[in-house]
Amino acid sequence: MSTISVTLTEYEMAMCERVGRDRNASARAYRRDPGLGPTSQAGNVSGDVRGAQCEYACAIGLNLFWRPSVGSIASRDAGDLVQVRSTVLPHGRLIIKPGDDDNDGFVLVLQQGRDHTLLGWLLASDAKALAPLTSDYGDPAHFVSQRDLRDVHELKRWVHHFALERA
Repeated sequence: MSTISVTLTEYEMAMCERVGRDRNASARAYRRDPGLGPTSQAGNVSGDVRGAQCEYACAIGLNLFWRPSVGSIASRDAGDLVQVRSTVLPHGRLIIKPGDDDNDGFVLVLQQGRDHTLLGWLLASDAKALAPLTSDYGDPAHFVSQRDLRDVHELKRWVHHFALERA
């Protein structure tokens, strides 16, 4: 399976860090539930920062726009077409929550410093069918192995076909 690699500049990393910090502050101000995962501890902004950086890298890799939204969680992460999930683990898995929209495509992005790799993707419905629901790592979720992901270039073709149809 092929991947897409994106290296963000120092400026891009810093821009996304600002977005992540602002998202974290907004979530705390509106008392959003941080969940039970490893990045959910009070005051921990690393997950929000990494999330913004991986969203931006995904948008670059798929040639989509990215809006550094803060406060709003209604739109999809990249190009308003796909959702992004991130990992720092080389064998990290795609995490899909029970409430995720079955029709949304989710991309798994590996972050290693400034280097980001779009590893693959799945529709939420496929992920839910492939991986059992478990609470072993915090909130209930489906954890999909990288070997079960679809090729990210297939997603790139699908996204651009879908975008043309919407135009």
